[in-house]
Amino acid sequence: MRAVVEVLVEAGGLTVPEIGRRLDLPRQPVQRHVNDLVGCHALATRPNPAHRRSVLVEVTPSGRAAFGRIRAAERAELAGLAEECSDARLRSATAVLAALDRDVRAKVAERRALGSVDLERGGVAR
Repeated sequence: MRAVVEVLVEAGGLTVPEIGRRLDLPRQPVQRHVNDLVGCHALATRPNPAHRRSVLVEVTPSGRAAFGRIRAAERAELAGLAEECSDARLRSATAVLAALDRDVRAKVAERRALGSVDLERGGVAR
């Protein structure tokens, strides 16, 4: 649920399928999280001018405030970890992880296109 709110805080209004793509999650679990978050007034939906049946999901002011408190608490807790790592080293590590993520996703897409990835069987088709 936290990740759904974070995506919306950063990107603004998105549809459930768009949120799912950004989080690399199926639409159904994202929809359940959205429903729960709408139920506790952290998110709201509004009509989507681009698509009648796929509403836009947005963070409410109370959801934004709650997320701000959560993020501040996380940052305070993380501030005391890995103190030997400078900001430059952390930025470098982030860049390495982003590059690995990009390349692994590209490899999976390539294998899917060739029909050699079967996620139901745990990855590589036999």
